[in-house]
Amino acid sequence: MDDRIKELRKITHQICNDLSGVRTLVEMYTSGLRPELDSNRLLSGLDKLGNSVNELRDCLSRDH
Repeated sequence: MDDRIKELRKITHQICNDLSGVRTLVEMYTSGLRPELDSNRLLSGLDKLGNSVNELRDCLSRDH
């Protein structure tokens, strides 16, 4: 169980990092620091977030 908790913490940390990256891009755009939203970077960040959430879901649904 201890290994599973470590894995869940790692995945949760990655989700926080993914969200932070996407949020930073959006904040830079909305504050005017970046006149154009880099959609490729934003989509890449959202894809990373989606992958991390899927990894979390898979980890939680595994048999003990």
